[in-house]
Amino acid sequence: MSDVPCAGCTACCKNEIVLLFPERGDKVELLDHYEIETPQGTLRALKRKDNGDCIYMQRDGCAIYANRPSMCRAFDCRLWYQRFQAMKKRDRKRHGQHSDVLAAGKARLLTLPQ
Repeated sequence: MSDVPCAGCTACCKNEIVLLFPERGDKVELLDHYEIETPQGTLRALKRKDNGDCIYMQRDGCAIYANRPSMCRAFDCRLWYQRFQAMKKRDRKRHGQHSDVLAAGKARLLTLPQ
C-alpha cells in the first residue's frame, strides 16, 4: 500500500467514516474509535468531532499522520473522482454527497502519475 500525496488537503477528514482494519496493520487499541454492529460482524471506525471532522484532525492537519489508519493511507480522492465521473456518466444522476472530497479530487486530478 503506497502513501497518497495529499499535500495538506484534509477534505476526506471531514464528514467521512474511517473504518479500521487490524488485518491491515491498524492499531485499533491505540485509536479513539467506536463500534458499528452489522449483520456481517462488528466494524470499528474512528470517532468524529461534533462537526463531523475526524477526531484526530487539528488546525495544522492530522495529529496521527505518521500512524494514520490504512484507509487514510490508501484513499486517493483523485481516483475516487474518476470513478465517480464514470458512474455519473452511466447513471446520468448528480449526487451531492461527498462534494468536498469530489472537489479535492478534481482539483488534484492532474497530479496523478500517467
